[in-house]
Amino acid sequence: MQAVREVWRNLLPLFSMKLYFEGAVVLWSFIPIYGIIKGIRHRLHWAMASNVLVFENLSGEAGRKRCRELIQEAFSLGVRTLVTVPSLLFVGFILVWVIGGMFFETYYSYGFAVLIATTFWMIIPASDAVNTFLYLKIQKDLNSSAQTGCHP
Repeated sequence: MQAVREVWRNLLPLFSMKLYFEGAVVLWSFIPIYGIIKGIRHRLHWAMASNVLVFENLSGEAGRKRCRELIQEAFSLGVRTLVTVPSLLFVGFILVWVIGGMFFETYYSYGFAVLIATTFWMIIPASDAVNTFLYLKIQKDLNSSAQTGCHP
């Protein structure tokens, strides 16, 4: 019951932070090319929002500011982790499914079921875990650079 109360208590602040970043993505999407880059940055902010709320108990403007700080420190790592690798994996699974379907038509439906299951796994549990691990890696890097006094 305690966990359920925590979820309900954090739901509105989390929704507010995520809606803020999603609104920024939608507005940047109207600007060709440059808007894509800014949109990716805001999507990474969006991804960090749940971690900032849960692990640091920050919401509102303070939470949004913290999301920006985290991604500013690790933008390229965030893009590789949350955008590039999942996209390559998804394209790879589609290619395996299509090529497998050309040679083994009897297994085509099984290949499609595996593709759907893998896509579902990548979208929900795997992406959540990767998002959290990315947050923890950024935190670890920030803490170690603060202790040594150097900036990454």
